Amino acid sequence: MANKAFLLVLGIVAMLAGLSGPAPAQPAETPIALQLNKMTQYGDDCRIYFLIVNRSTVRYDAFTAELVIFGDDGVIDRRFTGDLSPLRAEKSLVVSFDMAGLKCRNVSQVLLNEITACTDATGRHADCVEKVHVDSRAGIALFK
Repeated sequence: MANKAFLLVLGIVAMLAGLSGPAPAQPAETPIALQLNKMTQYGDDCRIYFLIVNRSTVRYDAFTAELVIFGDDGVIDRRFTGDLSPLRAEKSLVVSFDMAGLKCRNVSQVLLNEITACTDATGRHADCVEKVHVDSRAGIALFK
């Protein structure tokens, strides 16, 4: 008896699920992921590690990010460009940058301001920042 009731409820749920229409479309996946992975103090410098994952089939011979570091007071500490190229197709890459005289504990967030150089086999592109998804595992925000 309990088995019949279970099958009846399961049938009703399946029918209602079919009436609700198709599932909402997922947002288009950005082909490049930039993750602020780790920050470590290295003497007087803060070493910042980024993980870049290129999920696309496109190789970028030039891929340079303009990043802005904010201090714990919310004020811009510095702006720098980091060369992330070459960014091979369907490949992950770790890069690190040493920020001279910066205490990692004083960093509150990092902004991906722009992708200043973005070149593949078809030429230079001006919209590459839109192709990048950002996240952080370093305990501070990476945003764009």
